[in-house]
Amino acid sequence: MFKKKEKQIVNQYAEEEYRNLLHHVQVKFPDEPLEQVEYVRQNNDSRYYVMMLVEIAQRELAKRPTLSEEMNISPMLLEYMLRGFMDAVAHMQDELPEGVYDYIKNKSDTFLLKCIEHAITK
Repeated sequence: MFKKKEKQIVNQYAEEEYRNLLHHVQVKFPDEPLEQVEYVRQNNDSRYYVMMLVEIAQRELAKRPTLSEEMNISPMLLEYMLRGFMDAVAHMQDELPEGVYDYIKNKSDTFLLKCIEHAITK
């Protein structure tokens, strides 16, 4: 009788307003990722700030000559980041294609297992 409405899957990074903002800060502050992030923090809502912060941090790490060099990050900072990750997962859209969950798992499980191993051996 009633047709079930298909749930639309939203990729927030593909939103036109966000893409325009990203382009704007890249033009306004070329090669200055911290200035890009600060501009967004001061002139936009927390949602776009967090999205931009994650995107720019990932982009800048990916540009490093070697991704195998070690970084010193305190357990407290990692724990705070994991709280944010946990909250994002808790509010993730329902019924995403299985490939989305697989991608997230494949990109994060090594890191998360390493965090657990480090926490239980120290």
